[in-house]
Amino acid sequence: MDGIVNRLMDLHGGQLLVPLVLCVLLVLIFKGLSGMNQSRGSARREFLELFQEIEKKDDLWLSVAVRHHSGAYLPVSIIRRLSKLDQPARAIMEVADAWPLIDLDDVTGELRWRKPKYADPATRRLLSRAFLTGYFVSALAAAMLGYILVVSQIGGRIAFVYWLWVAIGGTIALWCLHRSKLIHDGGPALERWLGMGQSSSREEP
Repeated sequence: MDGIVNRLMDLHGGQLLVPLVLCVLLVLIFKGLSGMNQSRGSARREFLELFQEIEKKDDLWLSVAVRHHSGAYLPVSIIRRLSKLDQPARAIMEVADAWPLIDLDDVTGELRWRKPKYADPATRRLLSRAFLTGYFVSALAAAMLGYILVVSQIGGRIAFVYWLWVAIGGTIALWCLHRSKLIHDGGPALERWLGMGQSSSREEP
């Protein structure tokens, strides 16, 4: 592997290395997205198969079936509570997406925010905007660095290091965007379907 990298570094001053790395990254991203779509389709099929097995409808069955439907292991008590609403499928999906923000105490059965600051809508809005700002800053920095590397004559190993920083900046940007959406959409969903408010704000141990 080191020999291949060294040979690529020698060709045209190492300028061919960056395009090849980008191609590899694009292929990996494409495969990852395809795998996600396939896994989601497979999960839906497995959910439908489980849903037809009426004789196995115990708590374990319910938890696993909803996991295939929503992508999260929700407590059975929460699933049954949401199933009594007028829009059970939507409620379960939205609560599952927002579940990283809350937790269920195994002893008391009390729903609580994982962090007390999530209980305040104003604080959630600030956090969502902060993560969104982080997304734009990271994405812009990665894009600008990538543009400079493309138009400049920087070559060799130093260019590869800079491209790694471009990839890191892109990853941080995507993470910030995910957190912003989670907090922005998750808080109102939990308040709507589970009645989460500032009273359920005890910090987890």
